[in-house]
Amino acid sequence: MTTPAPVDDKAIEKALAYHGSHQADYLEELKKLVRNPSVSFEGFDKEQVRRSAEATCDLMRRKGLQKVQMLEMPGAHPYAYGEWTQAAGRPTLLLYAHHDVQPAGEKEKWNQPDPFEPVEREGRLFARGVAASRTELSASSLGLTLDRCTHRVHYKARRRSRLQP
Repeated sequence: MTTPAPVDDKAIEKALAYHGSHQADYLEELKKLVRNPSVSFEGFDKEQVRRSAEATCDLMRRKGLQKVQMLEMPGAHPYAYGEWTQAAGRPTLLLYAHHDVQPAGEKEKWNQPDPFEPVEREGRLFARGVAASRTELSASSLGLTLDRCTHRVHYKARRRSRLQP
């Protein structure tokens, strides 16, 4: 078993400073992902889910991951996969999340004209998928920028969007 690295307060401060100086970029990445209405439920445009997988692969490439690819299987939405294995001797971290969203529901119940167009109010971002899958993707990309673990990243669209018992 690998011994955990000691806590380095200076490294943490450096990471937080880096995040602070790039926070606007991360927010724009999140907004870009949220604008895609990638609902995987039957009756919705499957091409949007494909675009979401492509956008996720694009994000991983821009963050420096290797072996980035869309994985496709019959009867399933595409998966997005990438690796960053440049930290020899460090543990492997698997990040696994979905890149699709649930249906937005009744548009008139939203406090904005388009549920997939992000709106900032009182320091918070509102849009469909902003607090779940899309935030996971953005947070993962931030972690890939700051961390020094070996990563294997796998994002999928759920086979069905309805909640299972």
